[in-house]
Amino acid sequence: MVLIRFWQSGFTLVEMMAVLTIVAVLIFFAQPTYIAMMQRIEAREVRRHIHEAIRLAKIESRIRGQDVLICPMNNDVCSKVAQDNLLVFIDTNRNNKFDKKKDIVIIKEALSLRYGIISMSVSAGRDYIKFMGDTGKPRGNFGNIKYCNIFKEKTHSFQIVVNMNGMVSEKYGSRLNIDC
Repeated sequence: MVLIRFWQSGFTLVEMMAVLTIVAVLIFFAQPTYIAMMQRIEAREVRRHIHEAIRLAKIESRIRGQDVLICPMNNDVCSKVAQDNLLVFIDTNRNNKFDKKKDIVIIKEALSLRYGIISMSVSAGRDYIKFMGDTGKPRGNFGNIKYCNIFKEKTHSFQIVVNMNGMVSEKYGSRLNIDC
């Protein structure tokens, strides 16, 4: 009976305005923290995807005895700068380009980046890193993959370097200048 009277009485306009004001203040102060958290999560996920792509490329090139390429993609085309996908594929026709009908996709990781962009810098201006089928190493195709935060937040930017022996190292934007 008491509960029914409470719900029938409702809220006054002043009570509603007070609650909405409190919610608005909380959102105002929480938004920067939320955005920073989302940037950190995206950077961590991209780092994990890049390391996994490199690991898979090394393994598949040795197991299959064929050249395996890694490239960032926009609109199903390998590009030096991308936000859409990270592709690892077997270059069956050896033309160093991704052909949907001919090449074998090992993994195509959808990135859908909102807070950063991936760029690749490889020897001889290539837009891919190639792991050779005979050794599993990127002989002549070594370089780096960078993730740069578009808000110039250096703590979330990094560079993953692959040397000529296939060894992987990382550089962080908060410690070194990685030219984002």
